[in-house]
Amino acid sequence: MRRDIGMDKFLFATDYPHPEGTWPDTFQWMRAIFRDVPEDELRLILGENAVACLGLDPAKLRAAADRIGPRPADIYDDHTDVDPSLIDAFNRRSGFAKPAEQVDLTEVESWIEDCSMVLD
Repeated sequence: MRRDIGMDKFLFATDYPHPEGTWPDTFQWMRAIFRDVPEDELRLILGENAVACLGLDPAKLRAAADRIGPRPADIYDDHTDVDPSLIDAFNRRSGFAKPAEQVDLTEVESWIEDCSMVLD
């Protein structure tokens, strides 16, 4: 669905420390969920879209990302340490594994435009 909606519209956030979010297993969740996402798309989701959407300073964000990660290698390396029970628990809490719903792209675009006007 990410390509249907548009890769420039995705941001990742942990919603720490809410139990319906990925915390306390965010890193394992990211490794399990993003391992098949191409690196250019991963970079958009994990930071580049936030820089563009929120008008962040890319140099400051890069410095923070270099210090704390994650780096693509952290996502794409051997995934044997991802405990499937952690992913199952997240999926139950969040409903993440439910079948995809039909998305009204016109409604999504309208919502994004409304958000953009608020940010301006």
